[in-house]
Amino acid sequence: MNKIKLMSIFSVILLLLHFPVSVYATFNDYMLNEIHQGKSLRAWLYDEGENAISQQINATPQVDGSLGVDVGDSVSFSVNIPTYALVADRGGWIPALTGGKSGNTPVPNYFYTQMRYGKSPNLPGNFSIGEVTATNLPSGVTISRVVGPTTGNLTRVDVTVTRSQVSAENGHTNSINLNLSSLYLDTWAIDPTTADFFGNNPINVGGITLTNLNLGTLSLRTKNSIRVRYIDEAGNELRDPLVEQMEVGQNYAYTPPAIPGYTYNRLSSGSASASGQMAAGPERLVEFVYTKNPTVGGAITVNHEFIGASSMNSSERFTNVGNVGDRFELTPRTEAGWQVKGELPEVIVTEQAQTVTIQYERKPGGAITVNHEFIGDSSMNTNEVITDVGNVGDRFE
Repeated sequence: MNKIKLMSIFSVILLLLHFPVSVYATFNDYMLNEIHQGKSLRAWLYDEGENAISQQINATPQVDGSLGVDVGDSVSFSVNIPTYALVADRGGWIPALTGGKSGNTPVPNYFYTQMRYGKSPNLPGNFSIGEVTATNLPSGVTISRVVGPTTGNLTRVDVTVTRSQVSAENGHTNSINLNLSSLYLDTWAIDPTTADFFGNNPINVGGITLTNLNLGTLSLRTKNSIRVRYIDEAGNELRDPLVEQMEVGQNYAYTPPAIPGYTYNRLSSGSASASGQMAAGPERLVEFVYTKNPTVGGAITVNHEFIGASSMNSSERFTNVGNVGDRFELTPRTEAGWQVKGELPEVIVTEQAQTVTIQYERKPGGAITVNHEFIGDSSMNTNEVITDVGNVGDRFE
C-alpha cells in the first residue's frame, strides 16, 4: 500500500513538473476572453449553461381557470424554473477556464472537470429570477410573479394574470408566449475527485445571466358574460338582473322565477335561449317578460254636486270597477238646465277605495227679446234682444 501511495505521489509530481501552472487562488475575469476551440471561454460558459437550463424547462400546462372580463379578475398558475444545473466538461473548456498561464500561454487545469450553475448543493451559489413576460399579451392584462420555494433543481414561481381593463372581447382565447426576462446563475468550477490528495477547492468564475427564456405557450381563455333580465311588457326591470361569467362551451340553463303580482309570459324578441351552450362573442342576454296579474280595484264613490241647489245632490257607489290600472269611465247625471262644470275627472282604478266629485252648474239662459208696444201709437213700438240674461232658472227682471 505504501508503495502504491508513493507511486501516486510521484505521478502527481511528474504531472506538476510537466504543466508548470500557476492556479489562480481567485478567478480572474479576463480569462473568459481567451479563445478555446474557436470561441471565447465566456461563450462556452454561457452556451453550456443555457443548454443545460433550457433542457429542464417544461412547457406551461393549460390553465384550468379562465380569465374573467371585469377589472380585477385574475387567474394564477405555477411555473417551475430550473435554478441549478451541473455541466460536465467537453472539449476541455472547463480546464482551460480554470487554468493558469506559463508566460502568456494558457495552461489547462485538468483537476476541474465540472461546472455548476445556480444554487449548487454545498456551495454558496445563488440565483436571481426576473419577471415573467409575454410577447403578445392582450391589452388590459398584466402579469406578476412571486418566487416560491426551491426543491431540487427547480424553483417554483407563482404567476398571476390580472385583468386591468374591462374586456371588449368576451369568450376570446389568447395563445400567449411566456418568457422569463432574465435568470442570473452563479457559476462554480469544481474538482469532482474524491482522493485525499486531490479535492481542489471550488473556483467561482462569476456568473451568467440568461435572457428571454421560453417558458412555453399559455392558452388563456377569456370568460363570456351572460345577463339575465326580468322585465314587464313595457321593458321595466322588475328585479335586479343576474350577471354571470362562464367558460366558452359551458352549458347553462335559466328558469323564470316567481315575481309577486306578475306572471311569466315569454322571452323577449331579442333574447337568447334560456338554455344552451356559451359561445364567444358579445355578452349573451336572456330576457324574461312578465305580465302584471289583474287586481280587482277598490270601490269608487261618485258624488254629484249641484252648485246652488244642494237639494239635488246625490252620490252613488260602484264596486265593479275593473282591475287596478284600468280607466274608470264616469257617467254624469242629465238634468234639464244643468251641465257639468269643466272637464270630467280622469279616474284610474287603484287597490284603494276612491271618492270622485262631479260638479254641475246651471246652463246659460237663452236670449230674451223684449217688445215694447204702445197702444194707439204703433210708431212708438220697439224691441230689444237681451243675451246676458243669467242662467236657466234665474228670475229675469
